[in-house]
Amino acid sequence: MVKKFHAFIIFIAFSLTVSAQSSSDLKFINYLINKGEFEDAIHVCNQCISDTKVMSRDSLFFLKGWSFYSIKALDSASLFLGGVSGSSKLFPKASFFSAYCNTFQGRYATAKQILSEFSADDSLFYGLKNFEMAGISLLERDLKSFEIYSSGFSHNHFAYAGEEENFKKYFQNIQTHHYKSSAVAGMMSAFLPGLGKIYAGRTAQGVSSMFVTLTMGAMATENIIKSGWKSPQSILFSGLFTMFYIGNIYGSVFAVKYVNNLYDQTINAHLLLDLHLPLRNFFR
Repeated sequence: MVKKFHAFIIFIAFSLTVSAQSSSDLKFINYLINKGEFEDAIHVCNQCISDTKVMSRDSLFFLKGWSFYSIKALDSASLFLGGVSGSSKLFPKASFFSAYCNTFQGRYATAKQILSEFSADDSLFYGLKNFEMAGISLLERDLKSFEIYSSGFSHNHFAYAGEEENFKKYFQNIQTHHYKSSAVAGMMSAFLPGLGKIYAGRTAQGVSSMFVTLTMGAMATENIIKSGWKSPQSILFSGLFTMFYIGNIYGSVFAVKYVNNLYDQTINAHLLLDLHLPLRNFFR
């Protein structure tokens, strides 16, 4: 009986030692994060996670994920933040930031799955979840889904009320925006060099291309009339005209693609920013 009692006392003392060590490790990691020493924090987390005596595994996963997030290593951040269990008090923050990391990387389906699996019993979490889902819908250009989520906007939470208004403006912009057609641009430049670039919104480039290409064409025509099409000058200027003419068609096609991509990138950059800032404000 005495031996069992001694064993119990030793076990309690060992458990308290481990708990104290775990708490000390977590405080040190938090200290490193607060100092901006994120890579050192990740290194300490690696040592602690590999130590079977450490009990606060969720906290370590969160701190490691947060450190990766802070150095913009979002792929690793989403992995470790996503490893925090649902029983942890850190789970809500980990889930939302894990979803955002996936959203930023264009993995919209994964982000939506993380958010959909988060049980938002609290009205505040429900509103934030609804807001994030609405933003992802706009990134996907899924306007019908956005209308469903935006119908639940409350416009009264300090963390994202302004961003809800921004989302509605982006929605209207996307809804009314008309993308340029690469095929139309190519055909326009085939008909009149430079016209496709003007259609793409590159007026100065279009006028310049029109002037150069038509000048080459005029010089080629003049030399063919004067010297015949086999003369060196005719061959030279005909070759230059052909090169500028074909190049202008391709240039017009790529100009339209560039303009369309630039529009998407600009809208998406605004959306990602408006998805991110509320999270930082919400989880202060």
